[in-house]
Amino acid sequence: MHFEWRLSLATVIWSLLAPVGSFALPAWAAEAAGVFSEYAPLSWVIAGFAGLLAYAVAVFIYGTGQQRSVRARYDAKFFQETGALTR
Repeated sequence: MHFEWRLSLATVIWSLLAPVGSFALPAWAAEAAGVFSEYAPLSWVIAGFAGLLAYAVAVFIYGTGQQRSVRARYDAKFFQETGALTR
C-alpha cells in the first residue's frame, strides 16, 4: 500500500513536471544560445511550444507502441488458448 502511494505520487509529479520541463528547457536554451536573438521574447515562446510539441509527439508514439505491445500479447494468448490459426 505504501509503495503504491509513492508510485502514484511519483507518477503525478512526473506528469506535471515533464510537460513544464519540455517547454522551459528549449525556451531557456534558445535564450542562452542567443538563437534568433533579434526576435527575443517571441523566439523563446516558439522554442518552448516546439519543445512541448516534440514531447507530445514522443508520448503519443510511446503510447501507441505500448498499446500495440499489449494487444499483441493478448492476441497471442487468445490464439494459443483457442487454437486459432492452427493448420
